[in-house]
Amino acid sequence: MYWEGGPYFIPPLPPGIEVVGQYENQGIAGEAAAIRANYGRGRVFVSGFHPEAPQSWRDFYRLIDPDGVDFQFAEDMLRWAASRN
Repeated sequence: MYWEGGPYFIPPLPPGIEVVGQYENQGIAGEAAAIRANYGRGRVFVSGFHPEAPQSWRDFYRLIDPDGVDFQFAEDMLRWAASRN
């Protein structure tokens, strides 16, 4: 997953917020990296990392990402947020 020092979410989080991913290092271990929740009549899914990042972003910084780009996670985020709650 491509991360550029972006935001994170500090527990405890309000009721109804589901933690979908957590950071493992970078000095913020255990902080929520991605969360989702119902909001009003819709849904919201936010993350501090970039699942939409193309390979060129990694290439520019000479980053090695063993499992490659993460477009599937971005698609899953959009599908979940667009689905009915």
